[in-house]
Amino acid sequence: MRGLKAFWSAYSANLVKFWTNQIVMSILGISVGLATIALDNAPFAIIGCMFTVGLLCYLQYDNAFQLGLKDHYRPLDVKRPKRTLGLKIGLLGSVPLFILGLLGMLFQLVSLESPTVITQLIYYAIHGSYVQLHALIKSAELFQTASVLNGMLNWLLCLVYALPAVLCSAIGYLLGANDKPLRTYFGIKYVPDAKKEKH
Repeated sequence: MRGLKAFWSAYSANLVKFWTNQIVMSILGISVGLATIALDNAPFAIIGCMFTVGLLCYLQYDNAFQLGLKDHYRPLDVKRPKRTLGLKIGLLGSVPLFILGLLGMLFQLVSLESPTVITQLIYYAIHGSYVQLHALIKSAELFQTASVLNGMLNWLLCLVYALPAVLCSAIGYLLGANDKPLRTYFGIKYVPDAKKEKH
């Protein structure tokens, strides 16, 4: 518990930013998702879910990258965090989603319909970036029959939706700590801040 308090004290700003990104993108995701669902147009639906999920992942990547970059330029005599810091921030930031997903699975398993629906609504209120993607997946023939197994699979998908942001947070910190943005892997030139200051 003491370690968790120390972690919160040191990285609360990054965790709050993680949650803020998630909620802001949830609002955008719900807006775009409902609009594309209403249009009932597959290409628009695919573009919409790629945009909302991609933007959420980028924001979480950038949040962790900036922290990693700050640590990269710390004086050499200052102890630096482990390279897994971004992963820890992503996992801790996603705890509410994991809890909701597990609660949803439990309610589904014991066939409590109202708590299941309420949990699903809360889940999408804070993680609505995946509304359109979930609608596309749920339109598959596999989900057309109502069953406990389908309900459990539905909640399993909700747990999986939390992972891309966690992964992007982990990658963002790792690349920031090396001062090597993602764009350098696509052949786009990058001049580190330290070199910019010398010119």
